[in-house]
Amino acid sequence: MTLSKNQAQILVGGQRRLERLVSTGMIRARKTTDKQNGRWECNGADVVRYTIDPDKH
Repeated sequence: MTLSKNQAQILVGGQRRLERLVSTGMIRARKTTDKQNGRWECNGADVVRYTIDPDKH
């Protein structure tokens, strides 16, 4: 299952956190095109693993 960048960033707690997790390899993601504004496909299992509880923050 894949999630879009917008869906994933809501679950992990924000765009910066998602980008950091992707850059360190903790969340596997790929861009569907090589263009700057190409769509991201994030691995759903990885995203769920790093999901935060919004009630705690």
